[in-house]
Amino acid sequence: MNKKIWGILGATVLSLSATTQLSFANEQESTSNMQVAAYSVRSQANANQIINFAKQQLGKPYVFGATGPGSFDCSGFVYYVFGNNGYNIPRTSVAGYWGASYITKISNPKPGDLIFFKNTYKNGPSHIGIVINDSQFIQASSSHGVCITDINNSYWKQHFLGYGRIINDDESQALYTAQAHVQDLGWLDSVSGDQVIGTTGQEKQLEAFKVSLDGNLKNATIQYQAHVQDIGWQDWKQNGEVAGTTGQAKRVEAVKMNLVNAPGYTIQYRAHVKDFGWLPWVGANEIAGTTGESRQLEAIQIRIIKN
Repeated sequence: MNKKIWGILGATVLSLSATTQLSFANEQESTSNMQVAAYSVRSQANANQIINFAKQQLGKPYVFGATGPGSFDCSGFVYYVFGNNGYNIPRTSVAGYWGASYITKISNPKPGDLIFFKNTYKNGPSHIGIVINDSQFIQASSSHGVCITDINNSYWKQHFLGYGRIINDDESQALYTAQAHVQDLGWLDSVSGDQVIGTTGQEKQLEAFKVSLDGNLKNATIQYQAHVQDIGWQDWKQNGEVAGTTGQAKRVEAVKMNLVNAPGYTIQYRAHVKDFGWLPWVGANEIAGTTGESRQLEAIQIRIIKN
């Protein structure tokens, strides 16, 4: 038997939707129990991950002074979302965030940036939210709880103060999104960034996956190939095409990947294989997973690195 053991790959994509809600009431946020702490960072999430995590809080109630996980005020919501995604910012007031040295004032916002308002329930900076796109932000509203709101609504336009950025420019856009088709589960939610495509610890085989480039690499091409049970290596797929099979209960056993027309960027990936766990990271066109072992690949992880 020709036995080959190689590296591992795993990523997961989260896609959430929510009904837009508008809030016109004066917003309040607590300045009590504020923690004075130095700004530091750890394993920071990108903008898509920040927004997806924020959307997971939709519908939770507004409580003055609350910082989650069950309820929030506006600044407590920002503190909770960023704090749970690798940004160790202090718990402070809206005015504190507006004046913070670690938040860069900007005029052209991107998803994941902060949006500030003034003179809502008191003079000066008084309300804060997180930008989703050109027309929406997500906030903890005193009248609706955590909700998605129209940036262009007349009330908010009247009280608009400015934008701020915590996320580094290089991390503000995800470079890819990916989705996995898993045994018994079907297609999982899409994921982006350095996340896991598939599952670990459930002994479920990865049956298919697809990957698309976003952000700074949207004009490049990502190519990927799957080695499938009883089939062997399939043809190369690219930019959102499905690699693997669905409806046939066939496991993916190994993968290869490559970037085309992406100067200045390098792709690395690894595979999580039954009985072996995570294998080492490999580079473009190298095999991640196993061939000739009849072992299921359970997850993939991808990272695209700027040189």
